[in-house]
Amino acid sequence: SDVAKLKQFSLLSVRENAHGERTGCLHRLLGQSLRAHMDSHAAAHTLGVCVWALEQHWAFDPADTTTWTAATAVLGHVQAVGRHTHALLRGAAEADECEGAGAGPEHELVAALQLRVSALLTQGALCMCFALSRFDQAQQALEAARAIQQSLLPPGGVACGGGACSLQRGRALTLDTAGKVARYSGKLTEAEALLREALQLWRQWRRGR
Repeated sequence: SDVAKLKQFSLLSVRENAHGERTGCLHRLLGQSLRAHMDSHAAAHTLGVCVWALEQHWAFDPADTTTWTAATAVLGHVQAVGRHTHALLRGAAEADECEGAGAGPEHELVAALQLRVSALLTQGALCMCFALSRFDQAQQALEAARAIQQSLLPPGGVACGGGACSLQRGRALTLDTAGKVARYSGKLTEAEALLREALQLWRQWRRGR
């Protein structure tokens, strides 16, 4: 089978954990090669599947320390989908600028990824802050979330109506979390500015509902 051939040449490794669950890992170079040969639709679909899988396993609750260990185990994946989503958004915008392309079938999915991945990064930042006290990494995750939220979507994927409200709500939550991280790390002036900006967005979101 194809899986057996990949394992034979060490391009796929399969491991079993203490609970009997099996996980597979593709060789890094094979993963890069597959991504390089994907068109934008395949890239968006594959990234969407990865995000869905992360969302199924993500259950971080800052008030429940029993959820912290499982959440910290997937933080690397959260950061990875953040990088790929930002690159996907940037690439889609550049392609439409250069080619003047109309709305493609992946644009609706890209708009959904903008919301979902920025939310994951925001929650991941809170986890880094609470569970690991990694304030610098939390700030980097929040900056990545804000970069994704501020990315311009290509035609056909532009957030409008309920989508625009959801994006505004997400931006407010990210700013609110950034304010908390700044406060916990002792940056009180920065925290106040971020929290005031978040409050302004919350008020705008409530008026637009």
